[in-house]
Amino acid sequence: LSWLLLGALFAREFLLAGTARWKMIFRAASVPVLVALLCAAQLLPFLDLVRQSSRVQNFDSASWPMPPSGWLNFLAPQFLAHVTNLGVFQSSQAWTASYYVGAFTIALAVWTVWRVGGGKVWLLVIATGLCLLLALGTATPVYLWIMAHTGVVGLMRFPVKFVILPEFTLPLLAALALANLGRKPPGKDWWLLCGIILAMMISLVWLSWELNIHPACG
Repeated sequence: LSWLLLGALFAREFLLAGTARWKMIFRAASVPVLVALLCAAQLLPFLDLVRQSSRVQNFDSASWPMPPSGWLNFLAPQFLAHVTNLGVFQSSQAWTASYYVGAFTIALAVWTVWRVGGGKVWLLVIATGLCLLLALGTATPVYLWIMAHTGVVGLMRFPVKFVILPEFTLPLLAALALANLGRKPPGKDWWLLCGIILAMMISLVWLSWELNIHPACG
């Protein structure tokens, strides 16, 4: 998915570019070639192992999804997690203990969508939303449809792995917000951002109180 996101960003920049398109094509083609050469020592044996292994498509590929409440883990570390024999994990998966990015990062990302906008921003938003839906596994028809029509997804286990890409896109969106705010003097925009962060923190405290839990230990 990271390569698809980079390809979409490149396609946007390519359409908006002027006379430098051939230079962009050369650079874009050089990157995957260099990456493939550097990783060949690992990729070639792995692909041969996949070809000769007994694993088939859809082999236990839907196990360990992100729970529906897992989105809150981006705001609070190990929210609704439980102590297991493997460690502290969510109830439906034991692949990662946390993918926390913080309320400040989420607030800045929301700010970017709201106040900055643009094609690059919406590409990052679409990629983030799609990954969060796919991380839910069979709880949504999106994962089932893509798994039925895309063999690569069927070979990959644990849908919760799709949270990896949002771990990168959310800080990117936050960085765009900081770049936008850095060009403005402190004023109403900064106070509004502080209000968004405060509202998120109050919501988490209220939710923890209602569920009678502690965000760090479930």
